[in-house]
Amino acid sequence: LFISLTSISLAQSPAGIGNADGSDGQPKLVMWLDASVLSLNNDDLVSEWTDLSGNSNHATQLNSSNQPVFKTNSLNGKPVISFDRTSDNFLEFDGNTIANSDYTFTFIATRHSDNYRRLVVGGHTNSANRNLHLYFNGSNSFNSHHWGNDFNGTFVSTSETYSSGTSIDSYGIFSALLESGAASNHRRVYQNNTLLGTRNVSTQLSDFNGAAFARFSTNRGSSYEYHDISLAEVITYAD
Repeated sequence: LFISLTSISLAQSPAGIGNADGSDGQPKLVMWLDASVLSLNNDDLVSEWTDLSGNSNHATQLNSSNQPVFKTNSLNGKPVISFDRTSDNFLEFDGNTIANSDYTFTFIATRHSDNYRRLVVGGHTNSANRNLHLYFNGSNSFNSHHWGNDFNGTFVSTSETYSSGTSIDSYGIFSALLESGAASNHRRVYQNNTLLGTRNVSTQLSDFNGAAFARFSTNRGSSYEYHDISLAEVITYAD
């Protein structure tokens, strides 16, 4: 697995693709998080994962008891952000940056257990097309749900070359996108650039409140569930 999707150096966007406002025919880069640019030591708590997009859409956690942990040398010598469900770790961000819009949500991630679902991204509204949740579902699939407008994609088989992310503690590059103007296959999900499947529903998210990494609610925030995952990088575009 190639560790990073980006070239940090002098680029203002991943591999020079996109910009903060979507001008000059470029896609709008609404959030870009990369663990490798954080100036932290191993096992430091993460209060803010700094957004590199220029839109200040940082992922934050003010409560130290809920802060995830920075882990060095975790993926090809690079760091990751590690979330522990028993400690209720999560980072919040502004999910409404992709509401009423097409989107591409890409991240390098792994899960640390196979017990039911392991959420990478989730919100807190239990209404159709108001809660994007992207998650590993046991040992079988990676799912992209809008709440009632859902897609479940079977993992790439471990016998295949590009199966990184299929097994526990194995990192893969996962992407979920919505292209509402496409003739078909509006929703698509990828693992390491392998198409896991499509769904022919063009409806956009009307809002995405309570957005967070490693946290999810099915009852508008009355209660939450937390998840064992680690993230190395997150890239989000809106159009």
